Amino acid sequence: MIILAACGHNEEQLPHTSAMVGLASAVRLPLHPPATVYVTDYVPDPSGIDSLTVDSPFTLVHDTASHTVSLSWPAVAPPFALLHIWQGGSAESVPLIRSDKRVATIAYKGTAKDLRLKGEFTGWVAESVFKPVADGFEAQIDLDPGNYQYLLVAEGREMLDPANPDSVDNGIGGFNSLLRVPGTELSMLPHLSANGTEADALLIGLRGETTGISVLWQNRVLPPTAWTRDENGIRVNIPKAAGNLGRSHVRIWAWNDHGLANDLLIPLEKGKVVTDAGTLQRTDFHTAQMYFMMVDRFVNGDTTNDDPVADKEIHPRANYQGGDLAGILQVMGRGYFDSLSVNTLWVSPITQNPLKGHVEFPAPHRKYSGYHGYWPVANTVVDHRFGDDAVISQLVDATHASGRNIILDFVSNHVHEDHPMVMAHPEWRTQLDLPDGRKNIRLWDEYRLTTWFDTFIPSLDHSVPQVTQMLSDTALLWVRDRGFDGFRHDAAKHIPQEFWRELTRKLKREVVVGQGRPVLQMGETFGSRELIASYIGSGMMDGKFDFNLYFDARSVFSGAEHDFARLAASLRATLATYGHHHLMGNITGNHDLPRFISYASGDLKFGEDEKEAGWNRDIQVSDTIGYLRLRQLTAFMWTIPGIPVMYYGDEFGMPGAGDPDNRRMMRFDLNPNERATLSVARTLAALRKKDMALLYGDVDDLKADGPLLSYSRNYLGHRAVVLINADSTDHSFDVIKAEGLSTNFGSTIAKTAQGHTVNVKAHGFEVLTGH
Repeated sequence: MIILAACGHNEEQLPHTSAMVGLASAVRLPLHPPATVYVTDYVPDPSGIDSLTVDSPFTLVHDTASHTVSLSWPAVAPPFALLHIWQGGSAESVPLIRSDKRVATIAYKGTAKDLRLKGEFTGWVAESVFKPVADGFEAQIDLDPGNYQYLLVAEGREMLDPANPDSVDNGIGGFNSLLRVPGTELSMLPHLSANGTEADALLIGLRGETTGISVLWQNRVLPPTAWTRDENGIRVNIPKAAGNLGRSHVRIWAWNDHGLANDLLIPLEKGKVVTDAGTLQRTDFHTAQMYFMMVDRFVNGDTTNDDPVADKEIHPRANYQGGDLAGILQVMGRGYFDSLSVNTLWVSPITQNPLKGHVEFPAPHRKYSGYHGYWPVANTVVDHRFGDDAVISQLVDATHASGRNIILDFVSNHVHEDHPMVMAHPEWRTQLDLPDGRKNIRLWDEYRLTTWFDTFIPSLDHSVPQVTQMLSDTALLWVRDRGFDGFRHDAAKHIPQEFWRELTRKLKREVVVGQGRPVLQMGETFGSRELIASYIGSGMMDGKFDFNLYFDARSVFSGAEHDFARLAASLRATLATYGHHHLMGNITGNHDLPRFISYASGDLKFGEDEKEAGWNRDIQVSDTIGYLRLRQLTAFMWTIPGIPVMYYGDEFGMPGAGDPDNRRMMRFDLNPNERATLSVARTLAALRKKDMALLYGDVDDLKADGPLLSYSRNYLGHRAVVLINADSTDHSFDVIKAEGLSTNFGSTIAKTAQGHTVNVKAHGFEVLTGH
């Protein structure tokens, strides 16, 4: 039986106007009802809504006062459904995805007065979840499929789970127990692929048993008369209304009783399927290739604004070093970003920071300046050490003229103690002194929404309406009035979701609709995928940086672990959580983490104090294998779904331990290994820029075999096959269909009776592309 998700539109009468802003993100339902949907996340002005309906067997209660919907469903419900919002006789629809959680059990045999559990699924807060059983204790947790690190805490003492032999290096000198929650075998799920076009139709491949299919153009369901299914797959007629829009999209889901298939996203231009990446624009955010630079540490383009803090207690590496916005302009003018195919710049915070230094609360109590920009004393004033309003205007205009976006790192969680806001309203700060006598400093998970970064950096109480209004208004100014294309939001998980909804409503109303400019919002959150996903959606942020995937990739590619099974499981978990066409950031590293190459070369050891290593040693690249491993990491991040993000210097392998050693001044004078690494990064970025399979293709045939990893991506005849060999010897990969594919990194292809083999060098990789 095939269920067709439709709501009765005639294809010829599909409206091309929309009350929704952008494509409606999917609501990922909890394991048990009810679920709350904020209607204003999708329709900023709900006054024109006639009614709401939902696919059976789901039911809803619509609260028109709060503009929320409470959804319920029976124990047995399909993996996918649609919530329909009706206005003027037609509906726009919001995808609903059923939870794939299952019960995981952790058992402890023996006695303990106080037994707790902490792990990725608790935010690393020790929780009392164990219940007594006959021979000890047992905890049952609802978890999505994937791998989870955890520890037991018995009477205050952390320990590995004695009943679980499976453990993993925690990256800080110890080990965590590893809980593996199996998911549905991929062979049991359907698989969709965009196979080609014919006249004004899409030809979609469909593999496996299917009980339901849903096809949407923009946010409107295409009725069954607009598409057909046969033994070859699905034929989707492009609606005539698409010809009225520049950019629109077809989206397709399929499912069966076992679960949901991968989703497809296919861009259209004036009703024609986009097959040439050269016709895509910088506002097609799925094509973004991002470059992140710390302004002070990039290039000193104007020495007249150099003004380090005059304090001998501040080491030069913790003080201002002269980088500024004029330096970014100079680098852009030299064509450096062109050579990296960068179309999105992310600049660190540029608002005014204090003129004095401060001693950090944690030992050894070193003194720092605010060179990084994260200690704002103002929210709209440019720090004089970086430039002024005129330079901002030049940078934004030059970036746009070069066909790029520019997003601003913005701080909404906290301010410096000298900020006029908290000086005038100290009651707008969260609590510093806790009832148990501790200081509420850097308790990232235990006091997630109130903790301070340091004694002089008060966190703001966003439950105070004036705080939310003031900060959302100042953020809006940078996009609406100064032309930035969006934000990287600092410390996003430490701010309530209500703030992000308020800011996003303002951006949609005044920029996306008011100025006709799409806005990209990405956030920083360390934590579980479930926590991260709770901040992503049509009413909040578009994506975040995928630290979970990065940490798994770092472990394998650095040589700390030799089995790609962990990374393959992590990639599957990312796709299942955020969708197969998400806008998560796939990073090479960032300003809060030691440089990847320093681990990969062995100059920095997992488990040592990375900050102290940077202060006490001259971290360089002593083993050239680090460059090979960095190239593999870059290849992975540039060939999977999401937004690849290059941290300045990672394109050639700048070394560094923990902060601030990982924030060295940018270099352009490179040694031969660095030049070769930069060349590989440029080739990868150029491939992604021009290849539709690497931008919009499905992920298929993902295989992990010890130190070998392979997967393919396919889009309307465009194919890319990625082969990664982390072993110390050459390996041959079997590629069944290699006709029409070419190598890009020097590997050799040989014809065999079964297909083809591709030989990949030790610590190497290959990306095959073609039709």
